[in-house]
Amino acid sequence: MSNLEIINDNSPLVLAVDTSSAIAGYALARGETLLASINGDAAVPHSRSFFIQITELLNSAGVSLNDVQVFVVATGPGSFTGLRVGLAAVKGLAQVLGKPLLGVNTFDAVALASKVTGDLLVLIEAGRHEVYFGFRRVSDAGLVESIGEDLVGTPEKLLSLIPDSQIVTGSVSETILASRTDLRFCPVSSTPAEAIALYAPKLLALGASFALRPHYVRPSDAEIKRKD
Repeated sequence: MSNLEIINDNSPLVLAVDTSSAIAGYALARGETLLASINGDAAVPHSRSFFIQITELLNSAGVSLNDVQVFVVATGPGSFTGLRVGLAAVKGLAQVLGKPLLGVNTFDAVALASKVTGDLLVLIEAGRHEVYFGFRRVSDAGLVESIGEDLVGTPEKLLSLIPDSQIVTGSVSETILASRTDLRFCPVSSTPAEAIALYAPKLLALGASFALRPHYVRPSDAEIKRKD
């Protein structure tokens, strides 16, 4: 028996993908119920593991790809290559099946994964000894919005921009914040993929259009070379 037959919920079955980091995340949810969630292997490129992981996810929930009614994907910031793989693959699946596709900013996804309401700062590892930095506001209704410009830079540079007693969440080590003892670090309590799988019905209810555009924050190496 499929999990879909067990859960008495008319909400759509959502498949969520996050390939913005080295460890990809995949999740299935219906309404407020998370049906299945798996993480990839950082040692295996997303391009090689994507469809293997999707198949494993669907099998673990006892559903098929045709059962999926909505696709949602994290749009970055994060790994440029990883984002391209995830966005292209999910877009292809949604188009072939004729299903809606939503894109959710990774800052938004991490903010939701923290399960914190109010204003918070999201930090995401960016490589090159840098971090991505973005303020978000999560309402009591579970909706998230940006409340400032998203930035990337060294931890030392960005720490000076953080207000006193700020709530901070994200994927960076707490040691980065050691010099700011006034800050309150709240680790994420779910994966970004799980968070956006549960968030998708709220987005659909808003009736707005959510474009599938990668959110890189910083220019790619190719763009930098062209400027040079």
